[in-house]
Amino acid sequence: MAGIAAGLLLVAALIAGRLMVGLTTPIVSSAPLQQSTPTPTNTPVPDLKLSPSTAVANQTVTLTGTNFTSPITPGGGGVGGVHQITGAGDSLITLAEVALDSSAVEYPVDLDSGGNLLVTVVIPISDATIADGSLVMKVTDSFGQSDTATLKIPQRSLTVTPDEGPRGSVVTAKGTGFPASNPRTTTQSVKLTYDGTSVGTATTDAEGDFETTFNVPLTAGIPSSNTVTATGVGTTGTAIDGHKVASPKVELTPESAAFGATIAINGTGFPGFSTATTVDIGDLSVLPSPPPRTLADGLLSISVLVPQLDLGVQVVRLTVGGVSAIATFTIVAPDPTATPVPTATPLPIVDTATGLAPLSDNLVRVWSFDNSTKEWSYYDPRPIFASANTVTQLVRGQIYWIKIDNAQTVTLNGSERTLFVGWNLLAW
Repeated sequence: MAGIAAGLLLVAALIAGRLMVGLTTPIVSSAPLQQSTPTPTNTPVPDLKLSPSTAVANQTVTLTGTNFTSPITPGGGGVGGVHQITGAGDSLITLAEVALDSSAVEYPVDLDSGGNLLVTVVIPISDATIADGSLVMKVTDSFGQSDTATLKIPQRSLTVTPDEGPRGSVVTAKGTGFPASNPRTTTQSVKLTYDGTSVGTATTDAEGDFETTFNVPLTAGIPSSNTVTATGVGTTGTAIDGHKVASPKVELTPESAAFGATIAINGTGFPGFSTATTVDIGDLSVLPSPPPRTLADGLLSISVLVPQLDLGVQVVRLTVGGVSAIATFTIVAPDPTATPVPTATPLPIVDTATGLAPLSDNLVRVWSFDNSTKEWSYYDPRPIFASANTVTQLVRGQIYWIKIDNAQTVTLNGSERTLFVGWNLLAW
């Protein structure tokens, strides 16, 4: 009992604060409590890129992405637990907030073990992708990670060359920015019209470009300014350019001549396969009979005689198929008539020395053969042979062998003769 009593007394003393030996009063700070801040963890943010970033409807583009959900995060539905763009729910690829269907992308799209994305998609043909501008493409994986990239739709264009030409002429048309032809989906074409008249179609390439040729309609006005329109078949997308049909022209060859001369009148740019109704020089008609017709390309060429009109400038008018063109022509005075040079009259017989005098010192010798007597006779101009010469006369029509030292063109017995070095056989 004594031990129990001692213990009770000790407790009472402690409560009363009387026993302080071996006890230390705790020190409580008045400063506010400090809580430790956890070290932040850098969570990778998805990064989506589009190549090419400018594309047209029905063109294939490539999407690449990094930092999407990796297999470390459970719940991936692909092989090895990789996450996907499933094509269901919110896990989609969208363009302008419209989900791409299976014709544009093959779902599901597996991410790789690092959460990276690589996939090709076809830009769908829609009102949004036909109009030029910028559209947002968004990718969301099966864990909800997402990012966006901007797709630029280019403006369509059409260029025609040359920008001016006659009816029936060939024009080249080049277009860009139209829906592309794609082996994964469809082949796309463009319809061309010339001021409302169909002039053909063309197939676009993998980037929505095309190049083709067409002929200017034979019904186009002369002259006229016309609109060439390219329209994507099955779409509302168009592009335009201008083309002109020039006024017809008349060219004259030569541009001046005296009356009675022949000139050529050449017309271009007239209606094809049409008959000329007017060909006037001044106030006189020079229209041939039958009247000429143009070729398919509107060309016309005729030859006419210059009528006797006043000297000076005259207007030439050509009308074909109701279309006219004019040019100016100058009528000049005729050249004065030249006085003819009198021609020497051949003589039946002439003295040899006189007849051959134009040869002068160039003459070496002359031989002649008499077929009736079978004898040769000769003439040598040197004085020593004067008494021995047997060709004393030159007879018209007789054949002579004439030898000269140098080539010479000379008039003998009224005729111009060309003689060569050495012997020349000559009919007098």
